[in-house]
Amino acid sequence: MGPRQIAGAFIGALACYGCWRWLAYLVTREVAARRAILRYWWPTAMLAWSWFMLWATSFPGSSGWLGFVRDPLSIAFFGVNLPQAVIGNGLLAILIDTPGAVQGSVASVAVWLLWYAVIRTWQWRRESSSPDLPRIVP
Repeated sequence: MGPRQIAGAFIGALACYGCWRWLAYLVTREVAARRAILRYWWPTAMLAWSWFMLWATSFPGSSGWLGFVRDPLSIAFFGVNLPQAVIGNGLLAILIDTPGAVQGSVASVAVWLLWYAVIRTWQWRRESSSPDLPRIVP
C-alpha cells in the first residue's frame, strides 16, 4: 500500500464524514424551520444513487469517464449507505429466485424506508432535545 492509496482512502473517509455532517446540518436546519421535505427528498436521492451505482457496476464500459470514477464512487456509496446497502443486498439474496422486477421493487422500498426512518429518527431526536427535558444519555 503506497502513499497514493493511503491518501485516496483518507479522502474517501473524509468525504463520507463530510456527507454525514452535511446531513446533520440539513436535519438541524429543517427542524428549526419546522419543515418536513428532507425526509422525502433525501431517501429519494439516495435511492436514485443506488440505482445509478447498480447501473455503473453492471455496465462499467458504457462510458469513458465511468471507468475512472467507478471505484471512488463505490467507496463513497458504501461509506454513506452502508446499513441500507447491507439490508438491500440481504433482501436481494433472500429473493434470489424471484423475478428481477420484484427484487428491484422490494429492495428499492426497503432502501427508501430505511433512509426515511434514519432521517425521521434524527429529526425526532433533534425536536425532543429541548433544554427543559432531562437527558438520559449525555
